[in-house]
Amino acid sequence: GGAPVVIKLLEGTQGIGVILAPELKVAEAIIETLHSTNQNVLIQSFISESRGKDIRALVVGDRVVAAMR
Repeated sequence: GGAPVVIKLLEGTQGIGVILAPELKVAEAIIETLHSTNQNVLIQSFISESRGKDIRALVVGDRVVAAMR
């Protein structure tokens, strides 16, 4: 995938520390800055259709066993 991407801090921040990077160069700069402060990050493709909503799913094997908004 390419930009835009969502960059999240791995530690449980309850949505704080979520950054939308519109371009790959911006994403690279953000990731470099966060890594320089010893932060671990998760990078995800931005899905515009989600309209800012988040669904969390617990998957065991190939089955979703729990989900929440």
